Amino acid sequence: MSAGASPAYRAEVGSAIADARAAKGLTQQKLADRIKVSSQSVSEWERGRSAPGLGPLRRLCEALDVSPHVLLVMPPSCSDRDLLESIIARMNAANSEVLPSLLTLLREAEAEARELRAR
Repeated sequence: MSAGASPAYRAEVGSAIADARAAKGLTQQKLADRIKVSSQSVSEWERGRSAPGLGPLRRLCEALDVSPHVLLVMPPSCSDRDLLESIIARMNAANSEVLPSLLTLLREAEAEARELRAR
């Protein structure tokens, strides 16, 4: 998942993370230590300001002893294939927003490098 997810969906995921963390009796700092991220990251996720990527999501599921379905607010009947397709669709949507900007930055940097070499 990425920042490309809608604010409403990020808020739902954040709430699911907070609920699962509270059910395990963990503070944000203890959870952060277990999954090797900052407590600020956990706070940002729980407030819906950002969302965990695939690596942190996997570690969250392990630390909180929940399935990805729980944290991604998907019905338990959702198959693993549906879950993966949903994740891929969200990543593609985020990439479609980020990649054009990244390509523009790379082109500008390349042009500046050529200009500097020409001097």
